[in-house]
Amino acid sequence: MGSAGVPVVVGLDNGGNSNNATVLTVDGRFLVGELVETPSEVHAGPEAAVEALARALDGILTRTRVPRELVRAVGLDTPGPASATGVISSRGSTNFSEPSWRGFDVRGALERRLELPVTYQNDGNAAALYAHHVHFGADAMVRSSVSAIVGTGLGGGVVENGRVVSGAAGMAGELGHVHIPLTGLLAPDQPVPDCACGFGGDVESIASLTAIERNLLPYWLGRYPDHPLAAEAPGRAARLVRG
Repeated sequence: MGSAGVPVVVGLDNGGNSNNATVLTVDGRFLVGELVETPSEVHAGPEAAVEALARALDGILTRTRVPRELVRAVGLDTPGPASATGVISSRGSTNFSEPSWRGFDVRGALERRLELPVTYQNDGNAAALYAHHVHFGADAMVRSSVSAIVGTGLGGGVVENGRVVSGAAGMAGELGHVHIPLTGLLAPDQPVPDCACGFGGDVESIASLTAIERNLLPYWLGRYPDHPLAAEAPGRAARLVRG
């Protein structure tokens, strides 16, 4: 739990189903040792989702007994693709598929709602940065790494000398949306898989939980209807394949 008078930062991880919140002291000490998840409401649209993030912040402060006036800043991550400043891609996104999300400035909206400074990374970059510092420890600021993060989509991150490489448009680490040669990967009559970002045949459309559920299983279970996975709900079947 929090120490009286010690300033903190709040971390908010936004996902397709849940928000996860945490609190750190300004010297990097975590006050939360487990996942603290609440519904993200992203499919109800941006306004509902921003309110859900605000509730997640209030909830984690109550849990850690930290007064709101001790919060100096908020760190936000969301699934990509998005710009380096937190504007969701105008082409769409795996977890932000509704039209109202396209081009939405989620970082700015949350900052206005909370009246606190909000910094942003997409979730792939945030995970890559965390993994980099955990792996390299004291040498993190003089080492570099590339990470692939396989989940609902496929994120990634490039870290150089301990800092995320964002690129000109904030997309430098978006490994999931790189096109790949499909020769030999698909059956002769198998359609080119589509990604929620609008691309066809990128890495995420092949290797992610969404790809398994939307692209891989419908094709193959249609040809093998007696397979045990055909009796499972699509979401569970996809998780079993990934597992």
